[in-house]
Amino acid sequence: MIEKDGGNLIACEPQEHDKIMVAIQAIRNFTALSLGIFSSQEKIDLPRNLNFSSPTFRLEIGLVSRSLTQFASMIADILLATSERQQAIERLSATYSELAQLVVRGDRDALIHKFQIACNYFAGEIAMTVEESHHVL
Repeated sequence: MIEKDGGNLIACEPQEHDKIMVAIQAIRNFTALSLGIFSSQEKIDLPRNLNFSSPTFRLEIGLVSRSLTQFASMIADILLATSERQQAIERLSATYSELAQLVVRGDRDALIHKFQIACNYFAGEIAMTVEESHHVL
């Protein structure tokens, strides 16, 4: 059933699974919820914005929308499931704050430096993930 739907069954230890799920479940759902809440607070005109948007923005809004079709209680449980998830979300929030401060200060060089750090980290996966995203887009 899993493979029929395009998935792969991967063997791993429970601890590795739990660590990976921090990023796949907790961080992904937190970022989707954050963008959804921000959009609602800013009263972003989604239909109008989608008229102007790139396929990448449309995909991001689609991911947020998909996340918001889930039960709120399930998303809350995913975010709160473990202290590791809670701490990772707190670190992500600190990263957002750090980057926001660079923007507020107008620190272009620091933003470019942070971009390069992320680029270097993702370097080994960029070609594959960009290729996959082309199929989605």
